[in-house]
Amino acid sequence: MRNIVWGVKGLLAVTVIGRLPPRDDEWDEYVKHVQHVVARPEVKRLVYTLGGWPTAVQRKQLMELVGDNKKPVAMIACNAEVRSRTISMRWFNPSWQSFSVEELDDALRYLELSPTQQTSAKELIETLLVELNDQQARVHR
Repeated sequence: MRNIVWGVKGLLAVTVIGRLPPRDDEWDEYVKHVQHVVARPEVKRLVYTLGGWPTAVQRKQLMELVGDNKKPVAMIACNAEVRSRTISMRWFNPSWQSFSVEELDDALRYLELSPTQQTSAKELIETLLVELNDQQARVHR
């Protein structure tokens, strides 16, 4: 079973992390994806986690890759412990904002998505959750 999945729909890149940290082989694939996304300044980014979080080595690699890119990132966390981790990412990049699952609509507005784009974003999150094979977490509509 995968611990991280991602997809792009229009100008939105969505990453969903499962309940466990990504395995190194998954992370290597993901880094290639992020390289392409970071190179496209018009693409907005959303990370949705069910509890898993990148390891310290993976976070360091991500921060080196992203650098001082100030493009907004909305991070959705399913519980308070993980949300505190997402909040700590703001120390490295203040344009990254943390939201609870109940604040998904706020996160989508933070990314300045139109209502149509917000609907597409929710559909993509749902698709990725199914791909991750976690039927317990559903997007609030």
